[in-house]
Amino acid sequence: MFLKGGLSKKGLSLADLKKLNHNLPNIWTKFKTTFNDPALNQFDDAIRLLHRWEDIRYPDLTAAKGMRATINITRPPQILNSSGPEPEYELCLQDIDALVGQLFETAVWYSQRMRIRRCH
Repeated sequence: MFLKGGLSKKGLSLADLKKLNHNLPNIWTKFKTTFNDPALNQFDDAIRLLHRWEDIRYPDLTAAKGMRATINITRPPQILNSSGPEPEYELCLQDIDALVGQLFETAVWYSQRMRIRRCH
């Protein structure tokens, strides 16, 4: 929602936004290209991990294969553990908070720059 909201502020039509569907990597690429903010690159892994959760949007895969999910408030140290046959899903709220903060910073910076241009 945050990404598509930012893209709409940059002039993408509702039809163009719908074409992006729920493919978070494609939406992310479009957002990064559109806003051209190098600070966004640090969140590529967070987007990749977040997109994996799309698999459980419809429960067919989860019902067939099961799942293991880990949700952490802060980034845990890397621990090597044996994984089972179930698909694994990870989420770190610290990373998501940082991502959302950067999205707002990027979008607000763009909006302020555009307002300044219009005033001159």
